[in-house]
Amino acid sequence: MGGYYNGQPVGVPYLNGAKHNMIRSKGCFFPPFYKVGDYWTRWEGEPNNSVSLLMLKWDTSEIYNWHYECARDGWEPRRLLYRFADQLHDGRTIVPIENYVHNPLPVPDGEPYTAGSTGIKFEHDATSVKITNEQAGSEGWITTEVTLPAGDYELRARVVSVNSTYGSPQGAIISAAVGDDTIGAAPYEGDNTIHTCAFSLPRRRKVALRLHANAINGQPAASTRFDHIMCMSTDAWAELDALGLTWFDSDTVSDPIYQEAS
Repeated sequence: MGGYYNGQPVGVPYLNGAKHNMIRSKGCFFPPFYKVGDYWTRWEGEPNNSVSLLMLKWDTSEIYNWHYECARDGWEPRRLLYRFADQLHDGRTIVPIENYVHNPLPVPDGEPYTAGSTGIKFEHDATSVKITNEQAGSEGWITTEVTLPAGDYELRARVVSVNSTYGSPQGAIISAAVGDDTIGAAPYEGDNTIHTCAFSLPRRRKVALRLHANAINGQPAASTRFDHIMCMSTDAWAELDALGLTWFDSDTVSDPIYQEAS
């Protein structure tokens, strides 16, 4: 059995050069097989100030901690080859997956975010940004801008935590806007959760990607901490999802996520 993501097969395992059905037992756990070394990742320009790119290097990966108990009778392989499904190709020929957010982690010395309204303060640690809204009764956010061609897109960002002293966040937790018009938004769904905001552009536009801390419905203040901010085309997200990945930049690739077939 190969890896599965969202119920869809990701690949086919090979043992000793032949297709092999995985045996379901505690001793035969099939660990994630891709590491950062299996991808080409780079910045298109300056680090944390430009588009980041990801490509697969290979269509085959090797694992050396395969348990011999998982082999067919009479075989004792110490190596498992995992070959991807046909739609995934050699990294030298596929179009790179592009994240248009220039400072996606975000880091303090990367492309700066800007406060979207008065009363907004924000501070970075090494791997995230915390937004505090001290303007009672108002929406508030910080913004990073990207210029995108016509097409369908998704903004995804992980909410690390919110200050729930004044109750659950209200209104949008992330949103996208062109000028004064909001073209996509997503409500708060929980801490340590990736939030998704879809939007479409009929032509090339500059888009403001907004991370919110809304002090509304009588709240005197609000704060939200974010990391892993990514804006990509829906096609690029489909490729990344098929790989079982949730995040990358030039230095980091998330561990793959798989689920068994139902």
